[in-house]
Amino acid sequence: VTFIKDYQKKTGCSGTCIWEDDYIRPREFVIELDASDSAEIILQNLAHEMVHVKQWARGELKDVMKGYSLCKWKGKVFDTDKVEYYDAPWEIEAFGREYGLYIRWRNEFMGDETGE
Repeated sequence: VTFIKDYQKKTGCSGTCIWEDDYIRPREFVIELDASDSAEIILQNLAHEMVHVKQWARGELKDVMKGYSLCKWKGKVFDTDKVEYYDAPWEIEAFGREYGLYIRWRNEFMGDETGE
């Protein structure tokens, strides 16, 4: 995990997850996060990116080497240039799980401060 000040200003996103080793069965990943965010937002973004780690590692999400913008999600090919970011099924899952994962982590390691 790498923290970069003003990452969102520089890249347009607050975090990324990229595989580093083998696109077929990746096991090494780099997560970049915006160090300028609050600790709560950083941890939520980390949870989001960890969902992507799970997707890559389990083979749910794969790159298709024939084209830069092509990927496979659970066996179906998507052109990432033609699907809206928030409509991509891998992003729907990551956004859907990030807050819950953060809350579960916070309650386990920080105590339940809000009564949730």
